[in-house]
Amino acid sequence: MQVRRLRRRFEGFWRLLSRTVPLALLAEFALLMLWSAHADAATGVAVVEVKRSESYASTRRYAGRTVAGRVSELGFKQAGRLAEVAVDLGSRVEAGAVLARLDGAAAQAALAQADAEVSHAEASLEAMRARTELARQTERRFADLQADGHVSAQE
Repeated sequence: MQVRRLRRRFEGFWRLLSRTVPLALLAEFALLMLWSAHADAATGVAVVEVKRSESYASTRRYAGRTVAGRVSELGFKQAGRLAEVAVDLGSRVEAGAVLARLDGAAAQAALAQADAEVSHAEASLEAMRARTELARQTERRFADLQADGHVSAQE
């Protein structure tokens, strides 16, 4: 019996609540609309005409990485170490411009060695010419001595 009484009271409470909550929400909505209309009137909204401009200054900064649209491989006639790079990464260059210079120390050493070898070969050539001239003179002397009869034909 007590359960029935509690159930009736609870059902009555839900009926009352289901009728009053929509009314309360409707009243709250009406108050909100009245307040927002009053707030717009109090702030004094002004209408401004927007005009198009020809140009304007704007500074923009972006984080990122740029990549070249074209990359060129470099090659040298001689192998070696770079002594100087004449341009910076990403610089614009003209055709025929010097981009880098090779270290000439190895080439200078090779040139000095080649010069020494040439000098040695020239000295050897002179020595051979001197020996050849000595052999000719010796042959002429023996031929003259043989013609005079001072040396036998076998010698």
